[in-house]
Amino acid sequence: MGTVEVVAQELKLHGVKRAFILYGASGESLARRIAASIEPAPELLPLSSRSISSEDFKRATDLIQKASCDGFVAIGGGTPIGLAKAIAANTRLPWIGITTTYSGSEMATNWTYGKGAEARQGSGSAALPATAIYDPALTLSLPPVLSAQSGMNAMAHAVETLYGEGRSPVVEAMATAAIGHLSRSLPRVVAEPSNVEARTEAFYGAWLAAAFRAPVGVEHAIAQKVRQRFNLSHAGTHAVVTPYAIAFNRG
Repeated sequence: MGTVEVVAQELKLHGVKRAFILYGASGESLARRIAASIEPAPELLPLSSRSISSEDFKRATDLIQKASCDGFVAIGGGTPIGLAKAIAANTRLPWIGITTTYSGSEMATNWTYGKGAEARQGSGSAALPATAIYDPALTLSLPPVLSAQSGMNAMAHAVETLYGEGRSPVVEAMATAAIGHLSRSLPRVVAEPSNVEARTEAFYGAWLAAAFRAPVGVEHAIAQKVRQRFNLSHAGTHAVVTPYAIAFNRG
């Protein structure tokens, strides 16, 4: 069964009768295919910003009220998934996450949106998706450089877990496994973009890295500030900062 059919079933499973679909620039085609499989047809809400913005948060919450939505679907990488977590945490609505990168954000309970004085953030299980769908076939068109960047974002979470507060032997084992899966799979994904096996392993590594991660460490503290100040790519910034953070902690 394909991803499109699964989404309709999952919405029904979670009692969602009126949904909307949130997606980034690359998710429109899939969003329309999914919308065509659902009755009544869900509203489509493309993001207007590269970042998890207050404007997009307001557009989504306004739509929820206007269309009486009781759940939603989010398609994409860090920005759509990150916004979905913020929406869910503040509305308590169930959502289906269809991830198309390897950041692992969908499994982390922290959420944030906006910047500067408008920034809001928090953490809690309400942010997590009711269902997360991983379909490696959906990542085959993700360019090698973006695949590597999002995977390095997940790598950053795993590495920081090893020296972060609140770690335990179980969490350390999961983080170590995540590093192993990502370090094996990402070079293969870059060298062979059509390798479904490698992309499947990358997904698994990203899930492990995010599901048990420790609080923010030096890598995220630096990367998040830099990307927000200069409006840079989320995953790309983490990909650059991660090796330096590792070297700093090793020293």
